[in-house]
Amino acid sequence: MTGAYWAQPLTEADLDLRLSGLVASMDDWGTVRYATDQPRQGIREFRIEVRVSAFGVPGARFIYSEVYIATARGWVLAEYFYNLLDERDRRFLGYHHHPIAALAGPDTSITHAHCRPLDQVDPAHYRAIWVDLWEAHWEFVRCVADPAQYPDCGALSPLVPAASSS
Repeated sequence: MTGAYWAQPLTEADLDLRLSGLVASMDDWGTVRYATDQPRQGIREFRIEVRVSAFGVPGARFIYSEVYIATARGWVLAEYFYNLLDERDRRFLGYHHHPIAALAGPDTSITHAHCRPLDQVDPAHYRAIWVDLWEAHWEFVRCVADPAQYPDCGALSPLVPAASSS
C-alpha cells in the first residue's frame, strides 16, 4: 500500500492490523484501553485512550477515535477525533474531522482544531489541516513533556471569522 493511509481504502484485515498496531505502540506511553465495534451498516469505529504515565505526568490522557465507512474499494477514514486532556496543566487540545451541522450541515465533515483551558466549555473551532493520528500524537507528547510546547490558543485563527463591523 502506498500513500497516506487515509487516502487509501483499507481491507478488513488492514483495519484490524491498524488498530492492533496502534494499541501496541501506545503501550509505551501509559495504560491503554481501547474499544472497537463490529461493522454495522457499513461503519466501523474504534477508540483508544492512553492514561499517560511517561514523564511522570499524572492526569494526562490521549484519546483517539476514528470512524471508517465501507466503500466498494474498502474501508475509508471518514471522521476522526484526536484529543489531549491534560489535568496537570489544565489544557485541552484536539484535532477533529467530522460534520459540524451549524457550519456546513450534517453531511459535510470539516477539519478543525480545539484549544482551550480544560475547565472552559468553549465551542470555538479553529482552522486546521488534516492530520494523521501520529502527527497529533507526537504533538501531544511534546506538549505533555514540555508545557511550553502547547500552542497559544489565542493566536489560532477561528474556523469562522467574526463578522466585520464595517
